[in-house]
Amino acid sequence: MNDRILVIGGTGVFGSRLSSSLATPPGVEVIVAGRDLAAATLLANRMCVRALQIDRADPAPVIRAAQPFLVIDAAGPFQPDPAGYPVARAALMAGAHYLDLSDDATFTAGITVLDSLARDRGLVCLSGVSRCPRSRPPPSAR
Repeated sequence: MNDRILVIGGTGVFGSRLSSSLATPPGVEVIVAGRDLAAATLLANRMCVRALQIDRADPAPVIRAAQPFLVIDAAGPFQPDPAGYPVARAALMAGAHYLDLSDDATFTAGITVLDSLARDRGLVCLSGVSRCPRSRPPPSAR
């Protein structure tokens, strides 16, 4: 079984912690990916993992080349085209499971447009895995 995990946004707050935790068990290959290759390489070197640069506008070539079992998107609220879900779609097309840490309720609910693609390929495609997405501010912020 492929044990390669591609963490997009792997240099951010959540992504770096997640990458570090995932890199600890033996046998798991973590790839830290982000917009800034220098930052990804710096972090990856400290964790003894690989680094990649990824363009969210065209993620398919990088995801295909990495051949991950799982793509985790920890890049934050930077979905350029929520309707198309290019990162999730690219992961599924490459044969990888997809998890997104998004806490944007609209983005998270809309990802169901990829359900049939994921099911047809025997894959999981989930968004909102970091916490319960909110559609409005919590009462304390109003």
